[in-house]
Amino acid sequence: MNIQSGKLYENRTWKYLYPCLNEHGDVLKKYLDSFFKLGVGVADFNHISEEKNIHILIATSIHLPGSSIPQYRMRLAKFLDWIKIQHYYVDDYIYSNIGDEEKHMVVLKLPTRHTSIIDKFINGKYSEMYIKRDVLQIFGHRTYTDKNVEKRVNIRNKEIRDVLTKNPNAIKDFQEKLKEEFNVYLREQDLLEHELDFPPLPEEEIFNLKKKENK
Repeated sequence: MNIQSGKLYENRTWKYLYPCLNEHGDVLKKYLDSFFKLGVGVADFNHISEEKNIHILIATSIHLPGSSIPQYRMRLAKFLDWIKIQHYYVDDYIYSNIGDEEKHMVVLKLPTRHTSIIDKFINGKYSEMYIKRDVLQIFGHRTYTDKNVEKRVNIRNKEIRDVLTKNPNAIKDFQEKLKEEFNVYLREQDLLEHELDFPPLPEEEIFNLKKKENK
């Protein structure tokens, strides 16, 4: 994972798994929305666990609009006190692998009815992760005061819904991805049963896991 200070690393965990944490309630959503997230993943290679949970890497010192750094840090400290007594809390720890800047990792369980989706995600079975009702609830149309943000979010959510529901209308887009990434062309009928996104790569979804070099 190419984690950089001041920048969100957008991987497939961020796209397909992280949003379902909203089902833990509005308080968690409000807290997480107020922090600058550097990345999310399904594990941390430096903190091995048999359980499969969502790891959220949060910047601890950053100036956001409407909030000073001391205010931000106070809110984060309050959040860490609060999250530790929630039933879906797993762990939290200081993460210091990005230069000299201190970051904080928070590890949370998925909502109970979604615990099986990580295995399906890891195997690239995106269309088996959620039932249609959940896809519409978690990745449905959103309304924002800022219409530019609204447009960007809804375009992205539409793309995610297409993958999660294996929308036949999105096959052409995936054909283009295959051609661009691998210079491979498959006929539309060859892709009817195919997932419409590439399987996740471990080094892109697990913190501190280095890509193996070919010898």
